[in-house]
Amino acid sequence: MAEDQQQQPQSNVDPLLNPGQLRQIVKNLPSKLKHPHSDYHYCDAASFETEITEFFNYSEIEGELHGLWQEYTMNVSFDWCQLDNKDQQRYIEHLLDQLEHSVRDRRVLAAKILLCIALGHCHSDKEPQISADIVITNVNVLHGCGALMVVFHAFNHACKKHDAYNSQNPVMDELGEISNEIGLYISIIYLMLEALRYTKCFSDDLGMLDPSILRSLFEVVSQLRDKYLKSFPVKKLILLLWKAILSTFGGFEELQQAKTASRILHGLEPKNDDIISKCSPQDLFAFQNEITLKYPNYNPPSIPLPITSSLTVKASPGLVKAMGIANATAHTELPYQTLFPPKSSGNSSSTIKKQQQANASLVWPSPSAQSFVLPLDEKHSGTPQSTMEAGNLFLKNMHLSVANHQIIFEREKAIHKWEQWKNSSMECTDSSSKIEIDVRISETMKKRFEALELVYVSMVSELQNIVIVLLKLLLSTVTAGNSSTSARQSSSSTERSANSIDVEETDAARNREILSKAISAILLLLLKWTKVSHVLKFEYLSQLLVDSGCLLLILKILGLQEITTIVAAETDVEGYSIFQQKGDGKISNSSNACAPQRLYTNERNMFWCINFLRILQMLTKRKTNRVMLLVQYKSSAILKRVLKVSHPLMELYALKVMKSQVPYLGRKWRSLNMKIISAIYLRCYTVLRDDWISKSDTDNDLEDGMVQETNLRMLIRIYHGQRYIPAMLPPQDEPSGLDHFTNSINDTIISLGSSILGDAEDDTHTSLDQEFMDNYEEWLENNVYVSEPGEEEDDYIYVHTDSITPGTPIPSSPIAHADSIGSLYSQGLEDAFSSNEMNDSCYGGLDYLDPASKVTQQLFTVEQQTIKRYIALTSDSSCIADTA
Repeated sequence: MAEDQQQQPQSNVDPLLNPGQLRQIVKNLPSKLKHPHSDYHYCDAASFETEITEFFNYSEIEGELHGLWQEYTMNVSFDWCQLDNKDQQRYIEHLLDQLEHSVRDRRVLAAKILLCIALGHCHSDKEPQISADIVITNVNVLHGCGALMVVFHAFNHACKKHDAYNSQNPVMDELGEISNEIGLYISIIYLMLEALRYTKCFSDDLGMLDPSILRSLFEVVSQLRDKYLKSFPVKKLILLLWKAILSTFGGFEELQQAKTASRILHGLEPKNDDIISKCSPQDLFAFQNEITLKYPNYNPPSIPLPITSSLTVKASPGLVKAMGIANATAHTELPYQTLFPPKSSGNSSSTIKKQQQANASLVWPSPSAQSFVLPLDEKHSGTPQSTMEAGNLFLKNMHLSVANHQIIFEREKAIHKWEQWKNSSMECTDSSSKIEIDVRISETMKKRFEALELVYVSMVSELQNIVIVLLKLLLSTVTAGNSSTSARQSSSSTERSANSIDVEETDAARNREILSKAISAILLLLLKWTKVSHVLKFEYLSQLLVDSGCLLLILKILGLQEITTIVAAETDVEGYSIFQQKGDGKISNSSNACAPQRLYTNERNMFWCINFLRILQMLTKRKTNRVMLLVQYKSSAILKRVLKVSHPLMELYALKVMKSQVPYLGRKWRSLNMKIISAIYLRCYTVLRDDWISKSDTDNDLEDGMVQETNLRMLIRIYHGQRYIPAMLPPQDEPSGLDHFTNSINDTIISLGSSILGDAEDDTHTSLDQEFMDNYEEWLENNVYVSEPGEEEDDYIYVHTDSITPGTPIPSSPIAHADSIGSLYSQGLEDAFSSNEMNDSCYGGLDYLDPASKVTQQLFTVEQQTIKRYIALTSDSSCIADTA
């Protein structure tokens, strides 16, 4: 009875939840919780100790480094610490001389001793503890003896031997020994570069790394595409390449300084930080065109740009014709659309419907395109005051970036300077090939720009192979067991502390993380520095990455793994760092010791996750076709999972990539993801003409995106063909360029008239056989003057035909009226081209034609008039003969 009374109040409770309660329950779900990792500091690289430890595998730390110390104690009988500075230098120079020995064992032993000195293994009779201060001190001694370049030359020599053995398909043991020698050289160079970079030896005041080292490293990486890589130290080579880029060019801080210097080199004003919402020249021209269509009386203000034609501001079919590359552009394909298509193709019926709507819009213009002409008076032009103020606001906030300036400059040069280039008189005036002297730029910055050009010249021909090698290595890190390994590593922390783990399995996962970290950093730095050098270098690298499937590969890496899991995965084993004593093989949880309530952050995975998002954003920024690839690959679902990780930079770049896709995701997606749209408004930078949330003419964007993509590829071919790879030059239209017509139209007319009239008197380029010259009169009698029976009648009938067809008629006698025909044709040419103003009644109004069609139409009209005059001449002659 009591139980029934207790159950009765529960039966009256409403089983339905109100929206507020439901929202709270959904918010508290594990899948909806944010994973805080905001304590991670994103920078060029990790600490010195971390970078050195990550260079070596756990198996090397446990076995090989211990063996190095034993070999050192067996071959070195003195105490390194007891030697003075001169004796240390003298011994190091002796070891460097041994690296050039013809016997491999002598070279390998010298390299091992040098590596022990660099690691600090020479400071104790017992197995020493490596200290960062000892490593830096010994590296400075090695650097003072010139060890860096000597070891690097030995590394190059060993790589050439490896290439020779690899091409001959030798015994694998022999190839493995050479690979081990290469690994020793890479380790010495890496330790020296990292120590010198950590101590600011490559700062602005002290200079930078010799660019020849980076050039050779890129060459070695490009050759990995066809090599046997089982025993080759690929991971160490990629890490060395990353640190060589940082040591030669610099990191993010040097990038900002280089951007400022680039604006100075191109004569642009310093960046105006007072502009809150910027406007690009393309946005300004689009606004002026739209307002002019609505209000024909609107007089837009002049744009302060160093251009001769508005065609060069934005890619268009007219620009393609003016550049003289219409045929090459028509045959340009986008490989990524065919090599990496989306799984689900678009509906054919919807495509047909869109096509019908596009055709209808050509007949019935949209309301936005209609003109609103208001009554005019003497004081007002009919344009609203708000519209004029908007035009002035656009002009005031216009920002010309270095990339925009370079592209407009290359388009102008493609239109106006084809002939100068063909005559080998064109000089490269951009900052990448010729650094102008400016007192506001430091000498180190000038050297940095010169190094950028030198490295790019050496690697541009092998850039495709470099990209393929890096992406293949990146693909190797995406394994089926990666997700399960991360899940096992992120299970209960109590269970991990109690049980020992598989060091080999953890080492494999750790190596994949380190490789992803290094490759992502290399790609990001290459994109950043090539853009600083010249935007078309950056676009060429971007084109190779996109065509090689980089977008899909990054989405695959981010999508096959749970981001919240991998950024918290613990893959560092306690006691396996070279700066610590060997421990008991437990998972390291040192970051949680001070604050156990905080979530563990895997800094390696955070680093490459942010890098990949930045690469996605750089490859797709203002590229509609590439953004559509992300939409078709369903990247919005992957990026929504990335947003579960609470870190400012990761959220920012994920939102930036999503912002570009919002106009193409549909109204339903926007209504269901208003939190993401609000976050985009709060976090992402807003430009003056930012209509990403209200854009409706997406079809026009796709068409403009295709024109932009193809024109950009043509610019890349022209730029690189003129400077680096002549085979990349696109075939030129004949004739090409507006200036070709305006500057040489008289020469064209004279040459055409001379060829038609048979004016070969001045032709000095034609050579005839001596036999033909001796029998010239006989050839005339047999082939020219002899006519077939009835030929005169046929010619006479052809001449008097009512329907005159194009072409000069063949007279009955080749000599009789030759002078008359020549004089008639010359008179027609003189009448047609003597004055600039054409008679529309005679020539049908040719202003709508392009210059080539205009010249052709004029010549055709002259030819018809000559035929008519010739007919009149022959008819008059026949009448006179009949009268006589």
